Amino acid sequence: MTPLTRISHVYEVQFDVPGQCREAYDAWLEADALRWVTHYTVAGFEVFHNEQGLSPETKLVFEFESLREWARFAGSDTHRAAIDRLESLTEHLDATLWERDDLQLSRGPTATEGAGCDGEPAASGSPD
Repeated sequence: MTPLTRISHVYEVQFDVPGQCREAYDAWLEADALRWVTHYTVAGFEVFHNEQGLSPETKLVFEFESLREWARFAGSDTHRAAIDRLESLTEHLDATLWERDDLQLSRGPTATEGAGCDGEPAASGSPD
């Protein structure tokens, strides 16, 4: 399948903001976060918030047109300063880089059709 977008890499930053840091986190967002999320290499940006009260509470998703663009972003002083600040304001901070991949779909039968995950025939469920 051909991707419908030019975005090849997605970088997710997830974290929780403890109650005692909420005010400082909100102040950081207003004062400094815009410089981070509008870095010249960022092709797209989205924010997700977990309304269920589960961890992670917040996910920031940065989109990049190439691995080279992500590397420029990740190596920038702007990114390092933002991550350093988040480390002091949040808990369970985690970042993951994802690369777009293709899913190969086939219309014909496969070699393991009717087999279990290990390639062996699936159990019938009834005793012999």
